[in-house]
Amino acid sequence: SIEELESYLSSLILEDVAFENISTELNRALPELGKHYCEYIIAEYKKRNHNNNIYIRLLCELIINLYSDCHFTTKFLCLNYDNSYIFSLVNLGDDYKTVFESASVSDSIRRTISLRRREQRRSELLRKLRNTLEQKLKRLQRTIDLLENEEKSEERLSSYKLWAELLISQENGKIKPTEENYMTKDWSDNEIYIPVSTEKTLIENAEHYYGKIRNAQQASRIRKQRLPKYKSEFTILNDYRTQINNTPSIDTLESISQQLSIPIKKTMETGKEHSSKFRTFTLEGGFTLYVGKSAANNDELTMKFAKQNDLWFHARGVSGSHAVLRISGKDKPTKKTIEQAAEIAAYYSSARNASYTPVAYTEKKYIRKPKGANPGAVIMEREKVIMVSPKLPAGSVGDE
Repeated sequence: SIEELESYLSSLILEDVAFENISTELNRALPELGKHYCEYIIAEYKKRNHNNNIYIRLLCELIINLYSDCHFTTKFLCLNYDNSYIFSLVNLGDDYKTVFESASVSDSIRRTISLRRREQRRSELLRKLRNTLEQKLKRLQRTIDLLENEEKSEERLSSYKLWAELLISQENGKIKPTEENYMTKDWSDNEIYIPVSTEKTLIENAEHYYGKIRNAQQASRIRKQRLPKYKSEFTILNDYRTQINNTPSIDTLESISQQLSIPIKKTMETGKEHSSKFRTFTLEGGFTLYVGKSAANNDELTMKFAKQNDLWFHARGVSGSHAVLRISGKDKPTKKTIEQAAEIAAYYSSARNASYTPVAYTEKKYIRKPKGANPGAVIMEREKVIMVSPKLPAGSVGDE
């Protein structure tokens, strides 16, 4: 009854308690209300009480009304509050959006738990993506800055060229300078000091500068090829970062993860796999492909990491990386998924530049390694062969 509740609360909540602390006090007195019901009662209390005073009787009336509404409800709700999903027996106000309602309590609870798990997975994937993108963007920015700074250093080439020409033109070119700053005159008959090594002759110092010029010119050609690629990749990754900062859906996050070749686990309960040693690609249907990086690495991937029912791929008749398609549960890869895995296996083989390459595959349990065989050498049984064009998934940012 209201009287019994009033007596109980009066013993725990003092009427002179600060108004802003009433929510904390009520939660302490009636912990079974929980955070959300408690905040709902306080919100209703503030609507009726504008004097910032504590009236235990009014609180008791609101609590009894809430208990009654919960007891006689015929609709069970799933509410969304601040991206959290809450099962509730009553509507809790404007801040709580009704996602769905049902006449079945079990159906409502089941769907609420499902949405919670989905949101938990979305949050975990969002956290993982943010960390990955930040690391990739920082590395790219450092690389771009380094290449741009090296580009500016090309101004020194004109000095190197002048010094080399002046040193090679000296009549006594076979002598070693006595000081590290060799004084001579330039083409305008002005004195100039050239940094030299006292352990080399003037001609050898000139050859040293010619070598610097050749190295700088080669580095410049490489920069001109790489810098646009790195800047383009930076723009793409920065666009991804903008997308994930705008409260994206889990579908959007999974799509970005596939573009970045980040393995996506189907359930939050699945443990993290130790895959950092291998190249990883997420294929159609959420399947993950692991690719070896060396002969010894291939052995570890095939003989230690792969499970019996995983599919094993290798370009037929040529040297190349082992590739393992992880098979979890009862889900089977589609024909498209197998083609993608074969294309990647062909790409990481000596047949990478071929138009089409045969790729053999079978279950890992049919792969064995003879005693004393070289690293990466195995014997395959019950193989199937598929013809594919060597390539990586579109938009892949995999490590080489």
